[in-house]
Amino acid sequence: MRFRVQLPASVRVRTEVPLQAPHDLRAWDAELRTATDACKLEAETTLYDLQTTDRKIALKLAHDDAERVILLVAATKHNRRVLREFRARIHRRDPAIATSGGGRTGATAYTRDHCPAVT
Repeated sequence: MRFRVQLPASVRVRTEVPLQAPHDLRAWDAELRTATDACKLEAETTLYDLQTTDRKIALKLAHDDAERVILLVAATKHNRRVLREFRARIHRRDPAIATSGGGRTGATAYTRDHCPAVT
């Protein structure tokens, strides 16, 4: 995960972290943990259908105790175009949205309070 080299040494990374729901075989791509905080991470190399990606994260949040999830995407021309189109929707849900990476990667933050309702 190239993303790891951008993290401070104080951040521990675990990969393929199972959801907390009993008998659920799904896993988060990673968990980032510091001494005082933690969040889950979903990584996508190529974005296609962001509604599907959004729903997948929302369903995982509904079945896990995660408070925050970062959607990490590869910094490609295609992904930047897709994210620009989708950013307004995410921003309406969570005005504190964070994007970062200096052009190398992009990250979008999901929080339990601002996750879309799953029916």
